Amino acid sequence: MDRRRFMQGAALGAAALSLPGLGWGQSPGRAAADFNASLRDQPWLVGWRDAALQTGVPLELEVQGQIPAGLRGRLYRNGPGLFSRADLRYRHWFDGDGLIQAWNIDQGGVQHRARFIATSKYRSEQATGRFTRPAAGTRVPAAKPIRNSDDLNTANTSVIEHAGSLYALWEGGSAHQLNADSLETLGPKIWREDLQGVPFSAHPLHDAAGHLWNVGVFGNNLLVWQIEQDGELRDIQRIETPFPGYLHAFSMTGPFLIFVLMPYVFDPREAGASYFESLHWQPERGCRVLVVDVQNGFKQRWYGLPAGAAYHFGPARQVGRELMVEACWSRNGKEMISPFAAEMRGISRRLDVGSSLQRIVIGLDNGRCYSETVRSGGQDFPVWDARAPSGSMFVLDDGDHSTSGCFRGISRIDLQRGAVDHFDYGDHCMVEEHRFVADPARPRPGAGWLVGTVLDWRRQQSGLSILDAERLSAGPLAQAWLPHALPLGFHGWFAATA
Repeated sequence: MDRRRFMQGAALGAAALSLPGLGWGQSPGRAAADFNASLRDQPWLVGWRDAALQTGVPLELEVQGQIPAGLRGRLYRNGPGLFSRADLRYRHWFDGDGLIQAWNIDQGGVQHRARFIATSKYRSEQATGRFTRPAAGTRVPAAKPIRNSDDLNTANTSVIEHAGSLYALWEGGSAHQLNADSLETLGPKIWREDLQGVPFSAHPLHDAAGHLWNVGVFGNNLLVWQIEQDGELRDIQRIETPFPGYLHAFSMTGPFLIFVLMPYVFDPREAGASYFESLHWQPERGCRVLVVDVQNGFKQRWYGLPAGAAYHFGPARQVGRELMVEACWSRNGKEMISPFAAEMRGISRRLDVGSSLQRIVIGLDNGRCYSETVRSGGQDFPVWDARAPSGSMFVLDDGDHSTSGCFRGISRIDLQRGAVDHFDYGDHCMVEEHRFVADPARPRPGAGWLVGTVLDWRRQQSGLSILDAERLSAGPLAQAWLPHALPLGFHGWFAATA
């Protein structure tokens, strides 16, 4: 098969993974009614409630505390924001239509605006008032046929700025370009005509020179994207993997790309099952780790690890002839296929996924690959100072000790000494990803701020929080609260301004 035909097949194949069926189990109307009834008794379920219609009108917020003098810019946040239309409520958190937010920070205060991302799917369903396109984790009755994966693209997972453009990301199809000021959707980013709808994941990475790297997964193939500093496509390479598996993100250091293929196997055992219903955890296969040397003809090295689910990674680095990277690891990958599926139906359920922070160590010469525990318990959404990948990383944690089952705290972990600094927002808060922002007045590595969002389910409000990255335990330097709650999102990006 030639390259162009393969790429077209990748776009169509990714879409086919979510073809709908008519089977349901629980009636869609009942699911919505059960959720609304449960919300009255379990107010933390507000994290999975639909956002009100967002028009992008800016809202000035009152600031509590003092915004640091050197902090200027916008925190962009992306995540699912719409789960219900007519009498149908989605059963899977990842199915919701993307809601993009911008929290503008300057010495004048904090301003917030939000919009739903106007994908082809969103525009079509907004016009009809009901869900009509297939979804990744929900069987949508009488869904319309689709042409490629962008027909079901929700653009709901992450957001990144590159070469002066802002992109909303989903892992199964095209990135969507947004107006960085108004948040209006400009449309899918077409890197090349034959690449529309080809998987472009939600976790691209910048290298030291400013190139953007990304991966897409299609069957037993990894598609490695290389985007120039000016935003033009440099290349896309296909790597055929000898093992079935799934990945959500990857890591890189120097010339090495690191991929951890988790032992999920796509096997549609029931006609009409959704993608996530057809994704089966097979721990006996173990994980496969692939290291690609992009400066040496894309040379591949394969390794093995015991089974685990690792969706997010910390900073990779090379130490001698070993590569090291931290992974937010779960032993029970079966439960990780549909996190918070019970909450989507209005049921609070404590998951035991055997979480820990693991350090993966990969020998470049001796073929060894193993993992060691850095910290037990659940941690996720790692961020770090890109200037010092061997220094500290920041993770959300304490979900094991919260009423909502969501993260309530944030920690800084010294990767060399193991020292931990921690702040607990309290049981009434559901903490979302915080981004690291370097302080221009403090050039030492790790000096800066963490800027992120929090949902206070007791007050039913979402807010912005700013902490000193070197003094987390001191608590927020400043906060600004919306008068209402927004649903929990996934990932963000901070764009600093002068």
